[in-house]
Amino acid sequence: MITSSIFISSESNESIEKSVRANKDFLHKITEYYQLKGNIPISYNIARKEAFLETSNLSSAFQRMAQEPKSKQRGADKIYELVVLNHTFLASLASLSTYIQHYKTTEASEEFKIATEKIEKNLERLLQCLKDKKCNPAKASSENNPLFEEQLPTFNSLEINNLASRDKETIRDLQEAHLVWEQLQWLFSISSKMLKLAV
Repeated sequence: MITSSIFISSESNESIEKSVRANKDFLHKITEYYQLKGNIPISYNIARKEAFLETSNLSSAFQRMAQEPKSKQRGADKIYELVVLNHTFLASLASLSTYIQHYKTTEASEEFKIATEKIEKNLERLLQCLKDKKCNPAKASSENNPLFEEQLPTFNSLEINNLASRDKETIRDLQEAHLVWEQLQWLFSISSKMLKLAV
């Protein structure tokens, strides 16, 4: 175990933790809804609202930190990168959320469950690093250095453009799988980068 290489002020650290946790909760609600379908629960909308609120609070906290003397901004570049990645993570979550709310979706695949579990695990480790300011670099590397495709079952999609003769439902299902899988790949990549920054 080693001390985290990022110096974060108590205010910034708390803001990052709250925002990451809110994003993690929002991801969890998206995962639940995608698997269970039905009416959108109130807790889903609350989680979405909290994620955006905490991201806004984090941006404000970073702006305040950026106005401090340079001597108190040690590690500011890495903190800025973490803030940007966290914002990008939420934007991707919002895109996935919008899609599953407005389009009829198929049953969640086993690959979907595995992917979201791995993304949540990255976020949980990130929160642990931020809370304890200690991380195990070997463990983080072994989990995050391989490409997403090597960690999760490869999505073998057919060329959707060549399916003109297929029925519309089949094409829609393939488009859904492709779009959702790309979002999961992106979310996993972002969560991995965030975790590496905290090591």
